[in-house]
Parts: sequence; structure tokens; C-alpha cells
Amino acid sequence: MNTLTRYVLRELLWPLLATIALLIVVGSTAQLVKMANEISGVGLSLGELVGALPFALPTFFARGLPIAFLLAMLVAFGRMAEERELLALAASGISMRRLLTVPLIMGTFLTAFGFLMTIWAEPRALEHLRNRLVESAADYFSRTLEPGVIHDQLSGFMLYFGARDEDGEVHDVVIADERDPTHARLLTASFGRIELAGGSRLSFLLKSGELQEGAAQDPTFRRITFDELDWRLDIGFFVWRAVSQIPMVNALPLSELYRRTQEGEQADRDWYTTWLHRKFTYPLANLIFVLLVFPVTTVLSRQSRLLAYVAAAGMVAVYFTMAEATATLIRLGFSAAAATWFPNLLFLAIGAALTTMRVRR
Repeated sequence: MNTLTRYVLRELLWPLLATIALLIVVGSTAQLVKMANEISGVGLSLGELVGALPFALPTFFARGLPIAFLLAMLVAFGRMAEERELLALAASGISMRRLLTVPLIMGTFLTAFGFLMTIWAEPRALEHLRNRLVESAADYFSRTLEPGVIHDQLSGFMLYFGARDEDGEVHDVVIADERDPTHARLLTASFGRIELAGGSRLSFLLKSGELQEGAAQDPTFRRITFDELDWRLDIGFFVWRAVSQIPMVNALPLSELYRRTQEGEQADRDWYTTWLHRKFTYPLANLIFVLLVFPVTTVLSRQSRLLAYVAAAGMVAVYFTMAEATATLIRLGFSAAAATWFPNLLFLAIGAALTTMRVRR
């Protein structure tokens, strides 16, 4: 590795690491606040939420690294242009083509790292995140149930019992389950037990009771009496439905995601196809942003540096807006795959044209 390569690499690496650290702190704080607001009803403590956040990092790296790398290039090449270092390099016979090699190599490495995150690490990490959240919530919910209180913090579910014996048996149990409004259930029992059934499930071991399903006026309404009933509730249903900013589709392995693109209604196939291709389009933004930012930052003057930052912020905003607007492109007649790749191809063409003009000067 020659002196120039080490110098440019160092100039890029430090702002990249600093930007990644800043984005992690800001992104994690924002995500923590949102998660705390959304799932506070199921009893997760702040410590449990903080401990679960590292499992969301692969999702962040897949989408946040291109932004961090873009900012690092703006800082590094912007400073070199402003202090006339690029002019000195050109006067020494070092071409822009040679200078471009280092960010291209870094962009390639970050792209490969992004693929590793989206294809391998993200599904595993999100599955761990899901299990950790729901198991903590199930344990909390089972430990904090009190007699004589209506427990309705879980959306669409209500539990009440009148008393609890010293051995843990509960009496006068009433359960209303309206998670599916078309198939509501009401359970009453004289006594029973509430226990963890493993993982995120609670087991209601009810005795001497009655189960009602559906509305009383509905022809499908059923009333069933029972001597014993083991009725189970999955706390994970409530937790993961609440954590809406982390799509659970990202937890699907690549093979399962591909299988779902081949099944079901067209709208479902398009939706899964979009998420499948995003596992590749987002990491590739690292290379695309090199071609966009390099020609802009290497012609900066002291007065135009702010303009370059504004232009870069605008490019990022437009790119990610288009990347999230695949549904609109599909309605305009694009296939789901074409709609997902369109922003990459468009910005790749623009970046390639700008970079070609810059290295030929």
C-alpha cells in the first residue's frame, strides 16, 4: 500500500467511523424512544429495551452505512479540495482516476458487508430480538397479574380474576379475546391457573367454565361448557405487532422470502418481491454514492462547500424517497423488481456520467 493510498484511506476512515458512531447513537436513541412508547403496555423495562437494541444493528448497517460513507467522502474530499491538496496532487501528476480507486475499494467492501448484514445477519438478529422481547414481556405479564384488576393493556385482550390462593390458583376468571373482531371469544371459569408455557406463551388452565364464540345474534355463535380447558395466549403477537418500525419481513431467511414471492395474491407477491430486492439495492448504494459524491467534492472551492453538502443531502433524500415509493412505481406499470431497482439504476447512470466527466478533465 503506497503513501497516497494510506493517506486517502485515513482521511476517509476517521470521518466514516465518527459518522457511524453518531448515526448509531442518534438512531438508537430515536428507536429506543419509539419502542418504549409503543410496547410500554406489555411491561418491558428500559434495561431490557436497551439490551435488545444491538440486535437491530444489522438493519441499521444495511441502510445507514451508505449515508455514513457519503458524509465521510464529503468531509474528506471537501477538506482536501478546500486546502488545495487535490490541486497539489494533480500538479504532481496524480490523476483523478487514481484518487478514485480508494473510495471505490471502500465502497466495494461496504457493499459486501451490507450484503452480509441483509442476507445473513439481519434475519438471525431480528429473530433473536423478537424472542428476547416477547419472552421478557411474557415473563413480566405472568408475574404482575393481580386479582380484582381488569388487565387490558394488551390490545384486543382483557383478563380479570377475583382472587388468587397461596398456591397460585385463581378464581372467578373472565377472559375476553377480541383480537379478531369477527371471531370474538369470551371465557369464564370458576377457577384455574396461569402459567408460562414456554417461550412467549401463557397457559390458562381453566376448570368448570364456559366458552362463547362469536356474537349472540350470529348464526355461528357457539356456547361450550367445559370441565377443563388449556387455553393459550401468545404475548409475541402483541409485542411484535407494536414494534412496527422494524418490519418482521426482514427476519425471514432469503429462501423463505423468495418462496413467498411465488405464492398468494399479486399484491402479496409484489410486497415480498420488493423486500427481497431491497436486500441487494440498499447495500449497493455504497458504490453508487461514490460515483455521485466524488465528482462533486473534488471540484469544491471554499465558497461552494456548503452547496455540495446541500446537494448531497438532496441526493440522499431523493434516493431513499424513491426507494420507499415502489408501490407508486408499481401502480405506474413497473414490475415489483423493476420498481425496486429503478432508483439504483437511475442514480448509477447519473453518477457514472459525472465521474466519467471528472476523471477525463
